[in-house]
Amino acid sequence: MAIIENHAREVEGALFARLERALVSGRAGIGLREVANAAIHGRVRTLLHAEGEHLWGKLDRTTGDLEVREEQLDTEDAEVIDDLSETVLLRGGDVFEVPRGALPNGSPVAAIYRY
Repeated sequence: MAIIENHAREVEGALFARLERALVSGRAGIGLREVANAAIHGRVRTLLHAEGEHLWGKLDRTTGDLEVREEQLDTEDAEVIDDLSETVLLRGGDVFEVPRGALPNGSPVAAIYRY
């Protein structure tokens, strides 16, 4: 089990290093709305999302527009982070869950862009 845990820490460390380099070069984004727009347009190579974070609302899968609520109001509301993850995976990107509070500015999501 220790080998797996060590490997997971190494992978996580490499992800955060890539994110930091990408942020400096302008090839990454933080913040739900920015990442949602990039995901819809196929720009996200890697999505990182905070473990246990749940946000309800609606993601327009054509425009990337986002309505966010703190709780589910009706049956049309979906879990937005799940929708973003699905969108990134369907467009050939990768999705990783990271510890809550580990992303810059306390954001629930961050993305490394393809371009």
